[in-house]
Amino acid sequence: MNSFKWTLYWLILILKLIFLVSIPLAYIRVKKLGFDVLGLTKRNLIFATIIGIILAVLLYLIGFYWAFYLFNYAGVV
Repeated sequence: MNSFKWTLYWLILILKLIFLVSIPLAYIRVKKLGFDVLGLTKRNLIFATIIGIILAVLLYLIGFYWAFYLFNYAGVV
């Protein structure tokens, strides 16, 4: 059972790190390629960036809550 706890711990830690790194990298990649699919103006781009940051924070908090729930389930916390 102890190995299950640590396996779950490392799995969640790796997933959180991937999530934290992937959002900025995806944003940089899209900006670098110059995709302007929606025809965003400067004002709309700022608005879309703010909405994207809010959604990223919400997704991270949901993932953090899920990880905390699994930690409690596994008895790590």
